[in-house]
Amino acid sequence: MNITEKPYFIVTQYYGNESFQPITLQTVIRQDTSVSISGCEHWLHIITQLIDGLCSLHGKQMLHNDIKNDNIVIICSSKGLFSPVLVDYGKACLVNEGKRKILSRNEKAKYYKEHYHIAPEVIEGTHPQSIKSDTYSVGVVIASLYKHSKHLPLKEIAKHCLKPFSTRCTSAELFSIIFNLPVEQLK
Repeated sequence: MNITEKPYFIVTQYYGNESFQPITLQTVIRQDTSVSISGCEHWLHIITQLIDGLCSLHGKQMLHNDIKNDNIVIICSSKGLFSPVLVDYGKACLVNEGKRKILSRNEKAKYYKEHYHIAPEVIEGTHPQSIKSDTYSVGVVIASLYKHSKHLPLKEIAKHCLKPFSTRCTSAELFSIIFNLPVEQLK
C-alpha cells in the first residue's frame, strides 16, 4: 500500500474464477454465472457476513460510499459456503469527512436513475455521506436479493435500511435486527 505520495494505491487479493472473471452478487442474481445460491439460510449467511464486515468498517470510522451488487464479490469456501467480499473502495472516506452533495435538478434526476443505491438524503444534499447512507445502500442490495429470491425475511431486513434518514438503522443496529429474527422466519 502507498498512501504517502501519488500515485496512491492498494494491492489486494484478486477475486475471480479460472477465466479471471469475478463472480459478483449482480452476476449471481442475473444468473450470468454457474454459481447458484438458493435457500433463505444461504442468503441470510451472506447478508450477515456483509453486515458484519460493514460494522467493522464503520467501527474504524470509515464509509464505503458505493455499496452495490457489482461491488460485492461472492467467494466459495472449501466447505461450500458462500461469502461476500466488499470491493472497490475508490469512494471510501472517513466518517467525519463524508461529503454533502450539491446537485442541480438534472443531476439529481440522473443520480436517482443511474445511482439508485445512493441514499436520497445524499442526492438531495440534506445530509453528508454517513453510516446511515451506507446502510441505505445495503438495504438496496438486500431488496434486490428479496426480488430475486422471494425470501420474506430479506424484505423485512431491507425495510429497516430503507427508512427515512431519521428512523433508519445503523449497520450495528441492523446486525442486531438480523440476529433477533424469529427462528421461524429463517426458513
